[in-house]
Amino acid sequence: EDKIKYKALYLQTAKPYTQQLVDTFAAFVSGNVDDEKIDIAHRAAHSLAGQSQMMEYEKLGNLSYLIEETLRAKKEGTIALSPELLSILSNTVQRMNSSLVEIETNDKEIDLSQEVLELEKVTGIKLSDRVNK
Repeated sequence: EDKIKYKALYLQTAKPYTQQLVDTFAAFVSGNVDDEKIDIAHRAAHSLAGQSQMMEYEKLGNLSYLIEETLRAKKEGTIALSPELLSILSNTVQRMNSSLVEIETNDKEIDLSQEVLELEKVTGIKLSDRVNK
């Protein structure tokens, strides 16, 4: 019952977070990478991860977490935003948007496991590490 009550609020905040990620990754692809943009995207991914987990949208929460950790690694200088990684991140956020539409219309997430596997493979960051934090 509470989930239904808060679903509209979740969607109202989740959509702008994914848009921030879309915009930031598009800027990165065009070579416009700076600390401020990384911080904005990191906060958006962090917020989306927490809200999604709270709403029990685990697939979105897990994927948001991986994006958050990828951006944290970039901030710390332990990962580079290669063209391959940027392509995966851009595609991933589009799939997250599709999942939000599915949640809005049918109250269920889409399968995001392929996106998780791709990010894990390219970044070396594992979702299983989340449990250990």
